[in-house]
Amino acid sequence: MTSTISRLLLISAVTCCGLLFAISSAQASSSSSSSSSSSSSSSSSSSLECNDLTGCERKLCEIQNQIDIAKAYGNEHKVNGLTKALTEVKEHCTDEALKDELMEDIADLNREITEYLADFKEAEANNDLDKQNKYQRKISEKQLKIEQLKQELSNLL
Repeated sequence: MTSTISRLLLISAVTCCGLLFAISSAQASSSSSSSSSSSSSSSSSSSLECNDLTGCERKLCEIQNQIDIAKAYGNEHKVNGLTKALTEVKEHCTDEALKDELMEDIADLNREITEYLADFKEAEANNDLDKQNKYQRKISEKQLKIEQLKQELSNLL
């Protein structure tokens, strides 16, 4: 029961991010329950199909996979919301808009890194090792996220 709830929470937390969806699909497919295993493995194979796509096509594929998972668990509220999201993506998604969004996300992360660097330097001046470690970790996390976004961006180009 708790593994089902955990998977549903992961699915609920993800509406647009393919990376997290791929993680939730992988976790769902590793379930030992036979009833969820058969539906999860089909959505896991669908997830692999999405990995071959880029841009709006990938976004559509990932939302459809989430709809399939929500249907498998009888979550009609989630199905309705995802169906609406699918319609919106079909009507409004462009690869150019996705590129712009990725570039904006990268710029935002760079601004956050700049702020963390200032905080790090302040902690360094105060010889506060705990805060130095905290800000260094945050900077590293943001840099990793930037690299992931740059990879997504290069796939769209």
